[in-house]
Amino acid sequence: SCLVGSEMCIRDRINIESKNIIISTGSKAAALPGIDFDEEKILSSTGALNMSKVPNKMIIIGAGYIGLEKGSVWSRLGSEVHVIEYLDHITPGIDREVSDEFMRILKKQKIEFHLNTKVEKVSKSDNGVTIETKDVHNNKNLIHGDVVLISVGRKPYTENLNLEKVGIHCDDKGRIKVNSKFQTNLKSIYAIGDVIN
Repeated sequence: SCLVGSEMCIRDRINIESKNIIISTGSKAAALPGIDFDEEKILSSTGALNMSKVPNKMIIIGAGYIGLEKGSVWSRLGSEVHVIEYLDHITPGIDREVSDEFMRILKKQKIEFHLNTKVEKVSKSDNGVTIETKDVHNNKNLIHGDVVLISVGRKPYTENLNLEKVGIHCDDKGRIKVNSKFQTNLKSIYAIGDVIN
């Protein structure tokens, strides 16, 4: 059997024949449309782990648990942290009572929240980043910081796998569809991990 599990395998186009194949290419941070990670001022969750110094001010776009975890760490290290969330609460998908209690704890750490707020634009300059936002009342605001962490979810890493050419079915988010045995619609090809639902 063959395990397809590294980005290098995909990039270098290695041809391997096998009776069975397992696709385990994982996922990568999702970006906002038109905004690319540079991992210096515009960070993914990976880039947020690799900073060489504590930023004076960090802005986090997205109030899911991954971004909040990183924000909590950098806040305790001395960074002023602001979280921008489109919804009216943090940690979507988690029980609302737990979510509200979690937000109270984070506010005690002096993390500031901007809920019901849409990000319109992210700009970077020599001095840092500027986030243009709009709230539910159409009030526009600018938030300046040293870095911005974009933490709006993850997406499956299926680029350049030629899944359509082979005939493997994916859902509308690009995740490979599998059955209870992790088989794709092609019985000799399996998929596991972040690349599936």
